[in-house]
Amino acid sequence: MVVSPTLLVFSRLNYASNAGLVEVPKSRCIEAERQALLKFKEELYELKEGLLSSWGNKEEKRDCCNWVGIQCANRSGRVIKLDFSPSTFGQKIQFLPLIGKLAIEAIFDDASSKVSAFWSLRADNICPSLSELQYLNYLDLSFNNFTGKSIPIIGTLSNLRYINLSSTYMSGDVPPQLANLSRLQYLDFSNNYLEMKNLDWVFHLSSLRELFPGGTDLREVNSDFRQLVNKLPYLKKLELFSCHLPYYNSLSFPVVNSSTSLVALDLSYNSLPLIAHQWLLSFKNLVYLDLSGNFYLNGSIMDTLGNITSLEYLSLSNTRLEESIPESFGEMSSLFRLDLSYNKLEVEIPKSIWNLPKDCLFSVNYNNLSGRLPESIGQLSELEMFDVSSNVLEDSIPNWFWDLSTEVLNMNLSKDNFSGRIPDPSSEFTNYPEIDMSFNHFEGPIPRFLFKVSALHLFSYRFSELNSICDCIALLSFL
Repeated sequence: MVVSPTLLVFSRLNYASNAGLVEVPKSRCIEAERQALLKFKEELYELKEGLLSSWGNKEEKRDCCNWVGIQCANRSGRVIKLDFSPSTFGQKIQFLPLIGKLAIEAIFDDASSKVSAFWSLRADNICPSLSELQYLNYLDLSFNNFTGKSIPIIGTLSNLRYINLSSTYMSGDVPPQLANLSRLQYLDFSNNYLEMKNLDWVFHLSSLRELFPGGTDLREVNSDFRQLVNKLPYLKKLELFSCHLPYYNSLSFPVVNSSTSLVALDLSYNSLPLIAHQWLLSFKNLVYLDLSGNFYLNGSIMDTLGNITSLEYLSLSNTRLEESIPESFGEMSSLFRLDLSYNKLEVEIPKSIWNLPKDCLFSVNYNNLSGRLPESIGQLSELEMFDVSSNVLEDSIPNWFWDLSTEVLNMNLSKDNFSGRIPDPSSEFTNYPEIDMSFNHFEGPIPRFLFKVSALHLFSYRFSELNSICDCIALLSFL
């Protein structure tokens, strides 16, 4: 493969005297585009001083291709990328796999602080000069403060393939002129205060691979949201969390969908009643499904989902499920994350559930599960997270339990009815996990292995030997 080298054009200065003058490289930047960017900058306020210090009119700053957040085409010098995302300014955000949702809930207590912690820039107005960047194919303004502003006029930028306006606090209607962007493959305007009354324009984005309108008010849309999947043949990821989705009678919607591309679907927190089970079952390649926060699901959907054996991530948290966990869940051989927390599930955990992949992350906290921890759980030999807190599980912790996985990162057995002494394992943890065993009926000395953790919670533990704490003080360096 032949790679074209970057072309650097130099202009030689005329000598007015015998004094030596250095050669100054000619700017690759197109002047009209440089001026458009400077107009855009005039409306921006840096929340941290110096973020845009490379931008300016001084001679050494004239080449906009060298400005932070800007990328130009090698040959033409045209601006093709504008990136003001947190990573441009040295900030890192952890995302969940597949769908790209934020995974920083443990760091901040409320949504506003999650977003504002990453703001780099603020704007009182969004200058329309962006529309002059006709060769732009990548636009990322995510995690900046554009509170109360509308989505800028970008429907004429026909070369755009990537747009990320998430977490900017923009408001108003999503402009249907975005339908003109026929080359668009990625569109994210989630976590804002936007509204949509029409989905028809989205169907014109035939090249779209990833669509994230999460948090946008769709309660007045004129089309069934499921058409987004049927009419966008290349769509791989669709995030519709907290969109106030209207419910359409599933009987009026075709069971079979035309999509073989969809791998990630997030419909969480929409208060949807039973969404056509057969519609979900028809996704043969689905690996990520989040239905959490939909209070009108019922137990019959569990059997349907157990048949989607391609799933790697499944969340039914906070859906008011009341029946038992179906045996079919144990046949989901690809599952690495199963979240059934905050429901009303009862009876014992079925033995088949421990046929899940040995490194599965498993959460059934805040249910009404009873009985003992089955010995078959020992098959999860590479378990990293295990949470059965706030149930009515009982009896003592079996001897084999602490040998379950030395790789565990988080284990929560709190607020159950466990009792007796905590047995010693035959091996020690390697990752210094966080362990919570509070509010049970444990008694006796605290085993030394529990002090080789990053955090240990033992509220309401009946200590029989205070020396068991004193003897382990030297091991508390990781607490």
